[in-house]
Amino acid sequence: MMPVDRPIIFSEPMIRALLEGRKTQTRRVIKPQPKLFDVAPGVPCEVALEPCDDEPWPRIALGRVIKRQEVRYRTGMRLWVRENWWTSCIHDGDAPRDLPRDAPIWFVTDDGARAWGTQRPSIHMPRWASRMTLTVTDVRVQRLHAISRGDAMEEGCPFPNMASGPNPRDWFGDLWNSIHGADAWKANPFVVAVTFTVERRNVDAQ
Repeated sequence: MMPVDRPIIFSEPMIRALLEGRKTQTRRVIKPQPKLFDVAPGVPCEVALEPCDDEPWPRIALGRVIKRQEVRYRTGMRLWVRENWWTSCIHDGDAPRDLPRDAPIWFVTDDGARAWGTQRPSIHMPRWASRMTLTVTDVRVQRLHAISRGDAMEEGCPFPNMASGPNPRDWFGDLWNSIHGADAWKANPFVVAVTFTVERRNVDAQ
């Protein structure tokens, strides 16, 4: 059975990274966070995903097992992207659910875009207005600091991954703090790392 489709929200810089083909991963904080404890002196608790008969999730004998519903993402799942948008000013009084399907839609990240109506936040974008569909190809649970240089590039890093020069992980740490708060990177939470392919089409397009 194909997993259910879900909406997913990205910031404007990450929307641009998706459109430019620079972003094929995202990390989301697991809520609630696992409560870690020492199973023995000097032996920290470890975390694994709950195994399933039809999917070989890794399993660790000691420590807390994260339930599948807490991770929320599955391989094969389709994610339809929500982003900041607007439509014509003649629809300013209409709730998103009441907009006609043929209403003109503009996206804040489009080059040369101008607002002819009231800008609307991504959370209110209806499914039919989404222009990008992501298909999940891999799901991992890890601590935030486990991100590699290559993973940071897949998160949308705008500069090359060179042996010398800026470190993509530092860029990602700054990005994480800008989204989640000044000490968010330092907290090193457990996250779900989702890898996906990107299609520039609506999730319901044939």
